[in-house]
Amino acid sequence: ICTMKNLFANILIFFVVFSFIGCRSRNNSTHDEKLCDSIVTNQYAEYFKIEYFEHYKKITVLNPWKENAVFDCYYLSKDSLPFSDGTFIQTPIKNVIATSCSLFEFFHLINETNKISGVCDIKRIYNKEIQEKYQNKELDDVGNAFAINMEKVLRINPSAVFINGFNEDDQNGNRIKSMNIP
Repeated sequence: ICTMKNLFANILIFFVVFSFIGCRSRNNSTHDEKLCDSIVTNQYAEYFKIEYFEHYKKITVLNPWKENAVFDCYYLSKDSLPFSDGTFIQTPIKNVIATSCSLFEFFHLINETNKISGVCDIKRIYNKEIQEKYQNKELDDVGNAFAINMEKVLRINPSAVFINGFNEDDQNGNRIKSMNIP
């Protein structure tokens, strides 16, 4: 069940990353924050919320392992704004690494499969489009999802890496974050 909760959070972040829009005004000490007049109301998922601001979106993902605790905040913007309480993601996204084959169909549904430049375990992927991209050297295999090859990640230089959360303290996620890759 925890993996499904993280999958929902990953899916949400995925859709928001590729659909950047805005809202209205309020001042904040760390950045020009805008009064949010739009918050996504979730009908089924319970572990995230999306707030729309004039120059950015804020996605708050709740921790599925600790009740009422925030797992992470993501700020999506075209402009580099100073956010001290979360992870900044520059939009539009140019390329991504998808570490789980469960994400491919979501990329396909929004016609963004071309953004995938890295995957894990290519030999276990049966998606024809992904296999063709690999054969054409349009994407790289970054290894096993539990032991990601960080040198390949750096070589790809992705705008973001989508990782399924298998536990609260994921070493791969921590290493990627330490390299300033969202």
